[in-house]
Amino acid sequence: MFLLSALPSNPDTRSLASWYEESERRVATLDRNELARRAAMASPVPHKIELAATMAYVRDPYVAAYAKILAKGDCDLCTKPAPFLTVNAEPYLESHHVTWLSRGGYDLIENVVALCPNCHRKMHSRDEEADREHLLYRISTRHQL
Repeated sequence: MFLLSALPSNPDTRSLASWYEESERRVATLDRNELARRAAMASPVPHKIELAATMAYVRDPYVAAYAKILAKGDCDLCTKPAPFLTVNAEPYLESHHVTWLSRGGYDLIENVVALCPNCHRKMHSRDEEADREHLLYRISTRHQL
């Protein structure tokens, strides 16, 4: 059974994220049969908690849009074309801050790239130094319009 008792008391966004990460590590050690057994016992109604407060950064939409234009329809990390087009027939890419705003990064074009959804998720889940270095190189070599 899922250990909701292990949830932090009075969680905030960070402690909840840490709890999810630890839960994912524990779940990854289980074999297929045990996962199936526990999944069959899952409650259909998720447990709800109220978060005390959250922090959100209001990003400049011009910086994000400009980074996407500079990418010319290709992901700045994997360099593959955007996976699909938006309803406006634009390549679908997501803006990403190489140095995250929550870590003191700036909301400037020198810190923002355009990523496909898979690479964006990779950056937020793995956050590898080699990928950050590659993105900084891409920023330094792209031509401003």
